[in-house]
Amino acid sequence: IVKFRRRKHSRKQAGHRQWFTEVKITGINA
Repeated sequence: IVKFRRRKHSRKQAGHRQWFTEVKITGINA
């Protein structure tokens, strides 16, 4: 399990769903 890496997406806290999805995709691709 990849921990949530706080990148430029930190500002996009409003789109929590999108941010979470991107983190999940990044973890899978990693």
